[in-house]
Amino acid sequence: AGLSRNSNTGNLASMTKINRPNISNIYRRTRLIDLIESGPNIPITWVNAPGGAGKTTLMVDYLLKKKSPHLWYQVDERDSDIASFFHHMTQAIQSVCPQNKERLPRLAQVHYANLPAFTKNYFEEIFNRLTLSGKEKGILVFDNFQDADNRFGFYDIISEVLEIIPTDIKIFILSRNAPPIQLARLKASQQIQLIQWEDIRFNRSESQQLIALQNSADPEEKTLEMIHQKTEGWAAGLILLARQMRSTTLHFGEIDHLIKEDIFDYLALEIFEQTDPLVQELLLKTSFAEKVSVELAT
Repeated sequence: AGLSRNSNTGNLASMTKINRPNISNIYRRTRLIDLIESGPNIPITWVNAPGGAGKTTLMVDYLLKKKSPHLWYQVDERDSDIASFFHHMTQAIQSVCPQNKERLPRLAQVHYANLPAFTKNYFEEIFNRLTLSGKEKGILVFDNFQDADNRFGFYDIISEVLEIIPTDIKIFILSRNAPPIQLARLKASQQIQLIQWEDIRFNRSESQQLIALQNSADPEEKTLEMIHQKTEGWAAGLILLARQMRSTTLHFGEIDHLIKEDIFDYLALEIFEQTDPLVQELLLKTSFAEKVSVELAT
């Protein structure tokens, strides 16, 4: 029974890893979808923004709009084991294309001597299966790319994949970090479209519409302006404050208190706890200062 439970837990984790998140009540970011589609011939789109900025939600909405065949892959620490990466990728494409019974190449010890060649052969087959015979391109999404552990060459593997993208495939990478140095050549050759925090943050109008979607009551104008300024267009902050407004009438003077409570909890659990320990130590030490210069942080 214990083995059975562990097996079920592993299967559930695998399904979470290779399935598009189920997100409801989405506010469509038409401005960003138009931005993505402004570079249709660029094979790679790298979405780089802080946690809670709405990267995953944007991508889910884009896939719902496009209705293209797609493969969703959530990167995590398990991918530091290259064999585990190829195993989960095989599960992902089999769930997308169950009608194709032909076995994918399987990583064996002999392939480690020439891993780039194996990677290219493997992903050529992945791309072949993902390709749609119609007009829409097949889409491959790597979510939470910042969680990749590169000690065993994960970035090099992805670099090999990105070098062989056919014209009927589009790849999206969602990350809290900028593209690593391994992708410098692709950036220089303008093969990567960058969507960054300055693009993805909500503008004043979008903030108002997102709050309206989350909360039926309209806040007073100066309260709405204060919320937008305090959150700086950060989606998670906007949603947390909008949900607070469901149970109480939120007034101008209460916003700072709610930010200290709800948003602090979110930052502590979703952002800080998932940050590198050295960065955590730096943030804790510098948090006592009202303003932090580079010299002070050093």
